[in-house]
Amino acid sequence: MLEKLYDYNFVIKDMIEHNNDTKIIDSILYFLDTTIKDPMVLSQLYAIYKKQTQNDLSPFQ
Repeated sequence: MLEKLYDYNFVIKDMIEHNNDTKIIDSILYFLDTTIKDPMVLSQLYAIYKKQTQNDLSPFQ
């Protein structure tokens, strides 16, 4: 998961550099600021990711 977050860092950087919409840029920066300042948000994101991964691997779909 941390590797994906590292990769997304570059995706987000590109989004910011190539987007002139200040609302989108503000939203991205707010999201990053929130996840950095509040480790519970990152923990909750990981829990959602883990649950989705488990559901994807479930043989009972």
